Amino acid sequence: MALTSIIIGSWIKRWSYTVLILCMWQSLTAQTANRSIIGKYYWNGSIAIAACNIDGSTVHIDSNKRTALTTGRQLFTVIDVKRIDNEEYAIVRILDYNFEKQVNKFYDYNFIGTEANYKEYIKTNPSTTNYGIYQRYFKIRTADLVQNATPYTYIGGALAGGVINFPFKLRLQREANDFSSAFNLGAAFGYTLPHYSFRNFTYSVLFAAAIANVNLDASSVAQNADKLNSTNDFSALTFAIGGLVQYDRFQAGLFLGFDRLGKLNNDTFIWRYQNKPWFSIGFGYSIFSVEKEAVNSSVQQP
Repeated sequence: MALTSIIIGSWIKRWSYTVLILCMWQSLTAQTANRSIIGKYYWNGSIAIAACNIDGSTVHIDSNKRTALTTGRQLFTVIDVKRIDNEEYAIVRILDYNFEKQVNKFYDYNFIGTEANYKEYIKTNPSTTNYGIYQRYFKIRTADLVQNATPYTYIGGALAGGVINFPFKLRLQREANDFSSAFNLGAAFGYTLPHYSFRNFTYSVLFAAAIANVNLDASSVAQNADKLNSTNDFSALTFAIGGLVQYDRFQAGLFLGFDRLGKLNNDTFIWRYQNKPWFSIGFGYSIFSVEKEAVNSSVQQP
């Protein structure tokens, strides 16, 4: 009986230690702020943020500066995460506005003090991005931040590819200009230039290849015009290079290219525009860029 009591007591003691350790771990986890959100972001729209000190405590400045209203695409950095009154807050520093061009926003979001304070401070700290006791900080609940902000990243250059169509071709020739419209769907491959994630537009340099329909008539051939029928559509290879602007998933750009009729057909009719340059506007869809890199910390507001 004594042996059984010893075994049971030892088991209870061992499990008591386990439960105590789990409780301590849970308590520590609950009090530890989620620091994984530290980084750069931009606001999706307007939301109120409260002025604070760098440690998240209430800042004592004039009453009309105790809160600020964010604006869409405004860039900011989460510099720290604190638990305040049992809630998790992100401590935010708004990226600098240009003092010369956006002076009111600079004082609303970046700098506490007067113009004299600012000029005196940068005289001794010419390359600073932090204004010490004059720096404005704000706080916002992390749950609100996640809902109202988007991570701000620099997207590196990447390969691009997709489907493209040239709705018309303008051939400027000394002998005779030509303007033709035809359906010629092809593939495009190239390179998307680096850009910041908050930019709506991206730019790509592309090479395109397609199989096109070319219509021959008496004015566009040098021989055997009498052998042409009323409808004379021939297949040709199209090659082009150009620049493309992308908004969301839709692209449009300017291209320079040439068409190459098959050897048999060209030997028969001698097409005047064989391998001659043409200009066109191209339209595409789903050209993509996915590589990402860290953003430079010295970036200012756009």
